Amino acid sequence: MVVSAMLRGVLMASGLVLLVGCSGAQPVAYTDPTETPAGPGLFSGSSGEVTVTIGPNSEQTAPASE
Repeated sequence: MVVSAMLRGVLMASGLVLLVGCSGAQPVAYTDPTETPAGPGLFSGSSGEVTVTIGPNSEQTAPASE
């Protein structure tokens, strides 16, 4: 009887710790994985377009074709 009462107390205490630990959860903004997120990408700048520079100091740029 002493073992079952002690086991019950440990289970209740661990359940309360688990409940209190998860109570501060905040909702996460959902982003559909099939849609392209807004903003600059890996190869695009702040404009959102990929540009290729034709020389180290050239002012000419060629936009990437889609």
